[in-house]
Parts: sequence; structure tokens; C-alpha cells
Amino acid sequence: MAAALGAWTAPAHAQNHSVVVTVSPRVVVEGEDVTIKVRMQGDYDQYQLPEMGSFKVLGRHQSSEISITNGDLTQTRTVTIRALPKRTCTLTVGPAMLFRKGALLVKSKPYVVKVRKERAPDPKSGAQGILRALASNNQPFLHATLSRPEAYVGEPVALIWHVYMPSNLELGQFGVATPAKLVDFMAEDIPEITAGKTFVTRRKQIGGRWFQSYRVSGQLLTPLKAGNVLLDQMSAEIRYSERQRFGFGRRKVLPSKPYYTTIKPLPAGAPKGFEQGNVGSFRMNVSLRDAAGHEPRSLQTGQRLVLKVTVQGTGNIGGMSTPTVSDAEGRFEVQQLPSGKSDGIIKSVDGVEGKRHFEFLLTPIKPGEYETPRVTLVTFDPSSAAYNTAVGSGKKVKVTGAPLSSGSAGAPAIGGASDIGPIAEDVELSHRHRGSMATSPLFWILFALPLMGFAFVEARYRQRGRQQRNPSQRRSKGAVGNARKRLAAAQQALDDGLVKDFYGQIARTLIHFFEERVQLPATGLTHDELRTAALPCGYAPDVMDEVITELENCDFARFAPSDSATRDMRDTVARIDALLGKLAAVKPSDPVSVQRGA
Repeated sequence: MAAALGAWTAPAHAQNHSVVVTVSPRVVVEGEDVTIKVRMQGDYDQYQLPEMGSFKVLGRHQSSEISITNGDLTQTRTVTIRALPKRTCTLTVGPAMLFRKGALLVKSKPYVVKVRKERAPDPKSGAQGILRALASNNQPFLHATLSRPEAYVGEPVALIWHVYMPSNLELGQFGVATPAKLVDFMAEDIPEITAGKTFVTRRKQIGGRWFQSYRVSGQLLTPLKAGNVLLDQMSAEIRYSERQRFGFGRRKVLPSKPYYTTIKPLPAGAPKGFEQGNVGSFRMNVSLRDAAGHEPRSLQTGQRLVLKVTVQGTGNIGGMSTPTVSDAEGRFEVQQLPSGKSDGIIKSVDGVEGKRHFEFLLTPIKPGEYETPRVTLVTFDPSSAAYNTAVGSGKKVKVTGAPLSSGSAGAPAIGGASDIGPIAEDVELSHRHRGSMATSPLFWILFALPLMGFAFVEARYRQRGRQQRNPSQRRSKGAVGNARKRLAAAQQALDDGLVKDFYGQIARTLIHFFEERVQLPATGLTHDELRTAALPCGYAPDVMDEVITELENCDFARFAPSDSATRDMRDTVARIDALLGKLAAVKPSDPVSVQRGA
């Protein structure tokens, strides 16, 4: 610390006026702030604080006190300024001055602050290289490390931020000033880490120097692309003090140093049925129960069963796709039930683990002895770097009863029954004769209902048969309606203020549209590959440019702060709604031929 009494410029009043300026510290590292205290005393009516054109003022505090000694009134005012140097060099804190009636009473002398440039590490040196370079300055610094030095695309990893303090300093407070822009990741906070309250600390030796490491923040990252991906810098404001020195406190803005980390692509040769998000180490359990809660051995056609699939393990379990349930060669009708309420997912510094439950309603529609549907889940395990296929085998059952049409949900097939004719009674209830019931419009409506029902069931049966013979055509026709449903889910996420869920639904709306409409494997394609594959299907280049723009917007915008994204989200809904109209107006090429070409 340095203190100076101002040089007197008005001797006649020197005994009544004083101004004292202190600057601390006098030597700082780039990014560290200084504290300037101006203490003014005497009978003055104006004052001028030090000129600080080379500093950015971060905060200012003022206090006053009045004392009376032997009848003399003394006024003291103290102004405390916290400022950040704008550049690295020798900077000057100008003099403070006191005035009365326009005349200068007293002023202090200027002070010099030396700002040293911190050694800038090379981002290509990786996490450990950056850590050693920052430690060589023997100053407080902010640094982040991944729980896995190399991760796969779609594999959740923890990004943990630490503040490192030299052994003679102690961290008091921490607050994020500028969050990191992690554009190549899907990011979310780790609940167990609460910045600024309780820090997890440990001693660590780096490059021969001892530091105290404070765990201050953390995020779970899911990589979106492979290659050398930049972990962007974050800046934080800290308050720290020197150990064993009461009342000594400083503030400093710490910017972390960006560096590149390696994200590995998933290996080629993924088995059929693999979805991009199924990355992790999982195990699957399958159970089949009837209405009484028993595992069935014999069934009636139309009798409903509940198939429950439980997936448990570590990895991207929250983004996992639904396991595939076969229809046992058309012998069962399969319907997925809403689920998610009983899921348990834990997100921590160790990553993501937990379990998910999927439930399906099965209805046998053909008599005979055969197996119930099989359940298949294809995943990629990062620990073994291999694809795994978990299969839940079906159970042998005996099904009796009349065959049903697919979709009739337990009603026996119509056929062979005699026609139902009207039964009319001519009953005289009063002296006034009533006309025959056969002349009533209601009679004919009731008479026609069974025939209309028969025609509806027959048409539905034939339609289901066509859909089973050509499932790709069925998915193609339902693509527009499914896209509208996903857009409605995005609107619900907007109403709930869920930014990440909103942009995830928007991306799925566009990706799944192409998968269902023309059977393009859009989930596994880059944006350029999607554009190239969609053009031969009849989609114009300008329309595909709009699609790619919206997908890129989703990659960036899902990480925007929630309070600044609401208007953009509403605009996005309007744009996607108009874009779906353009896509639906295109009559694409035959989906089957497109699928073979892929």
C-alpha cells in the first residue's frame, strides 16, 4: 500500500485542508483490479477525484463523517473506487483536488500503477498444458477440466471449473461474469454444485508450486460433433484475501483460457436399429403382465397385456431412443404408452446415471401358439468402444379366439353373422293414432348404423393391410401430421420457459420429417449431407437452405440464456410453421427408392 499527503498549493489555508490518496496494489497482473481511496478533510465546497482515463471503473463507494474538537467542526469524506486497468503498461492515477469558491486549496500527487501481461498459453496445448502455463505466473487463475480427456459424440461428460489460489491466498466469493459459449455442446448445469456458497477444496501441486483448488462451477456437456472442439473461455469475478491477515481483501476478474479437446466420432458399422443418442453403458430388463399382474401362458384374442421395459446404466440415458418392439409377424398390435413419471436420472460431477421405463400395450389379434414380441435396444458403450445389442426374447403363449383386424382392440372380426332387422310394434297408447315407426327418420338412422359400422371396419381392415404391406408409405403420409405434433410440443416448451427442450423439439421436428417423409437417415447426416440427399427427392435448394439455417440456429440458440430467448423462440415457431407448409407442399420421390439409395 502507498499513501501520500498532497502538496500544499494554498499556504494560508494549509492547516485546515488535506487530501490523502492511497492506491493498492501498485503492481498488478492483467485482469486484476486496483482499489483507490481518496480521503478529503477541511472546509471546501468542491472536489475533483483523480483522473482515471486508463482505467475502467467497476464500482464506487462514498462515506462521510463529522467531528467536533475544541469547538472546531471537522468534515471528512472518503471515496473508494474499484477500477480495472484497460491495458498492460505503466498507468497513472491522477491527483485529487479540493476547491473553495473556485480557488484550488490542495491537491495530491499522481500515482503510478504497473500492469504486467500474463503469459498467454497456446490453446492447442490442451487442458494440462494450459494448467501448467497458468500456474507458472503464481497468481490466482480460473481453469476447467473434463471428467474424460477424450469423449465420443453423444457421450455426456462433466466440465468442472476450479479457481486456483496460491498457498498464501484464500478465496472468499465467486460469481460468473461471462459464461462460456459452448456452441459445439449441449450444456446444462450440475445441480450439486452451487457457485458462491460452499466450495469443495483440495491442495494441488502444479509445476512445483502448491495451489489451493476451489471447485466453483460445473456443467454437463453432450458433444454434438467430432474433431478438435474448442472449450471457450469463461470470466468470473472473485473476492479473495491473504491468509493470516485480518481485513485485507481484493477483487479480481479472472478470464479462463480457451483450449481444444478431442471428441471422437462413433465407429463405423453401427448395427441396424442404432440411434445417435444411445451412447452409454446400459442393461435392459423386460417384463410382460396381464391385467391380474401375472405372466401369461394362454390368451384370448383382444386380451390386453402390458410390456414394461426398464433401461438402467450410465451415459446419455436422458436422450435415449425408445426400444424397438416387434409385432411378432403381425400377430400382435403394439401401442406405446405415456411414460417418464417413474424415471430416475441423476446428474453429478461423475456424469449421468439412472433408469428409464418404457411401457407398451400388446393385443393379440391372431389365434395360435407363438412367441410374444421381442424387444431390441442397440447402444454404443464408450468404455469398450463397441456396439451392443440387448434383446428381450418373447414368451411362448397360446392364443385362442376369433382373429381380429389390426386396430379393432379386442372386438371379434365381423363376418358370418345374420342381418339384424327392425322390430316394430304398433301400440296404441291413446285415442290418437301414432304413425308407424318405420316412417321415422330416427328409425332409418338406427337401421343404417350397423351397416355403416361394418363398412368402416372393413375399410379400416383393408387400409391396415395396405399399410402393413408398405410401411414406408404409411410413415410418409403421417410425416406432416407428426411434424405438427412435435411443433405443438415445442410450443408447450416455449410456454413453460424450457429453452433447451424447445430447440431440441424444433430440431427433431425437421430431422424426423425427412426420416418419415422420404426415409432419409437424417439423424446421422451432417447438414451438408442432408441438403445433398434431399435435393434428388424433390426439395428445392432454397427450401433446404431454410431447413439447414433453422437446424444451425437450434445448435446455437439452445444455449442462450432463458430470459433473452423468449422473443426468438416465438419467431422460430412462426418460421417453422411456414417452413413445414413449404415442405408438405412438395410431392417427394418414392420413399422406398430413396431408402435404397441411402
